[in-house]
Amino acid sequence: MIGGESTSQENLDRMMTLEEVAIYLSVNQAWIYKNWERLEMPFKKVGKLLRINRRRLDEWIDNQPPH
Repeated sequence: MIGGESTSQENLDRMMTLEEVAIYLSVNQAWIYKNWERLEMPFKKVGKLLRINRRRLDEWIDNQPPH
């Protein structure tokens, strides 16, 4: 959960900011900038900013191989 938000349909469909994704994944923003393309994270560029759909992020997480 981000900032106490529930996982309602609206929250799953909204676009998350890089800061929100970093908090959600417990990593720093620099790690995301460095790795998002290599890891094929489903971000969309909005101008110079990265945005990602919460549902697509969760799907990406679910499809990652175990370490």
